[in-house]
Amino acid sequence: MLTFQKSCIIGIASLFLMVLTLPVMAQGGGNSSPYDPTDFRPLGRFTINANELVYSPDGYHIIGLQEVLQEPAAEDETAEGTSDETDSTDQEPVYVRMLTMWDIRGGKTLWSVQLPDRDWERIEFSPDGTTIMVQTTLPYPNEEEVRLTFYDAATGEIISQTGNIDIINAPIIPGDLPQGLYAESHYTADGEHVVISYYRRTEAPQCGIWEVALANLLWEKDTLCGSVNADGLYMLVPEPHANTYSAYRQLAAYDMLTGELVSVSEDEVAEYSWLDTTHVLIHRPYGDPPIVWDILSNTRAVLELPSPMGMFWPDVLQGQLLYDNGSTMFVWEMRTGKLLREVNITGQPVIQPDRVLFLQTDDNWYELEPEDRNEAFVATDFETAEVVWKARWQHDYLEVSPDGLIAAAFDGVLRTVDIFDLTTGKQLGSIPTLSDYYYLTPEWDWLVQPSYDVFVVWGPPSQVGLFEDVPSIKTVADTELRYEPIAGYSSARTLPAGQYLWAVGRTGNSAWIHVEDARGSRYWVEADTIELLVPIEEIPSDE
Repeated sequence: MLTFQKSCIIGIASLFLMVLTLPVMAQGGGNSSPYDPTDFRPLGRFTINANELVYSPDGYHIIGLQEVLQEPAAEDETAEGTSDETDSTDQEPVYVRMLTMWDIRGGKTLWSVQLPDRDWERIEFSPDGTTIMVQTTLPYPNEEEVRLTFYDAATGEIISQTGNIDIINAPIIPGDLPQGLYAESHYTADGEHVVISYYRRTEAPQCGIWEVALANLLWEKDTLCGSVNADGLYMLVPEPHANTYSAYRQLAAYDMLTGELVSVSEDEVAEYSWLDTTHVLIHRPYGDPPIVWDILSNTRAVLELPSPMGMFWPDVLQGQLLYDNGSTMFVWEMRTGKLLREVNITGQPVIQPDRVLFLQTDDNWYELEPEDRNEAFVATDFETAEVVWKARWQHDYLEVSPDGLIAAAFDGVLRTVDIFDLTTGKQLGSIPTLSDYYYLTPEWDWLVQPSYDVFVVWGPPSQVGLFEDVPSIKTVADTELRYEPIAGYSSARTLPAGQYLWAVGRTGNSAWIHVEDARGSRYWVEADTIELLVPIEEIPSDE
């Protein structure tokens, strides 16, 4: 099956609900990006020695925690003018924790600030990438004191700070026993508030809503926090059902700014998910059909499913809810639950400016003969149910741009990122990869390949000047990577044409070049199979 960045809701026999959200991919080919990803080349590499790396929503920045050795203080002068006899070399090394921001467009450090001497819990970017939340606690036995600190993502300056939040007002357990404290905080979708749930093993959970700009506590309730809608105005909280004998909960909707109750569902809830800012899809137990609940009018629409097995698509058509049972697409009006139509189509939707396509592959495509894979990838128009194009498929997943016009897929055999035009199904080009993991920035103007602490950045050749450690060699033919500069010596592997390497040395006659790949592994290559991107004089000679 294809894997998309679109949100989907899957219903199974037990009416379990699962929401799948992959990272938003880039707009390419005819969209806002000024670059063609098929022209990308490795621009440079850089190293990040840090832990707990977090990527910004725009993909351009990385933040992480660094342990930095603190320089010893200068020796104190005594009253007689002689230095203190204590040898600084006998002092225990002291490390401080730094919060550091990097820009992938060159690998430069933008800023670095020292964190307080507290236990780190988590880091999170706001959805718009303008602020950063750092959650810390005091060391044991005072770890119930949580602090939220909000930083300006552009400068590293502190915007606001909650101070120590004694999140459970209870005495320390006698005997210094572990508290079993848990606290989890998240930004709301608008980035203006933070929702934090906290509890101990032996005490009731609590939910707190904090304002980011001033670090003000808006309200608290004795419950775990629930899901907040996209505009950050309402929060769903599962609460004990009015029927005290029920093993399931009911949903309560609260105003995010005031904490006032908006409405309460009357149904037992197995799973739930926001469909838009005011409608909620509730899956009920015991085989009861799911419902769409409007939290403002407190009305409910029952969806009579044709089968319990299928997948919901809530964000394809505005005001409508699609349900795919594997052979037919059912379309309901979200507000009333009225079945509008049935379409003989299946697959996964791609929303384009002038149409909706459903993409489908044979689940067993990898068992097909190579010639049969040429039509294993099928796109069908949702309105007409007509096949728009068929294409070859040999990938495990597909990442689609927000405009639905272009996509990227990783080929595990050839180790390339293949770029597709989703209006025609044709492959536009490929980007050779250095590792199995990569990510494209949302504007699809940079491709980043992390490998341990080394980051290789691909992009338009015009941007190579941003980097310091740039590739100096390009292969122009199949190139043997050898462990010694000897023809016929055993080779490590063969690189195809179009690969980039870094030159670190050469033989005296320049017939062999000592190279380094993106991960730092070194080999020898014959000079007649490569193109030098720097003057030969800039490569140090080994003789």
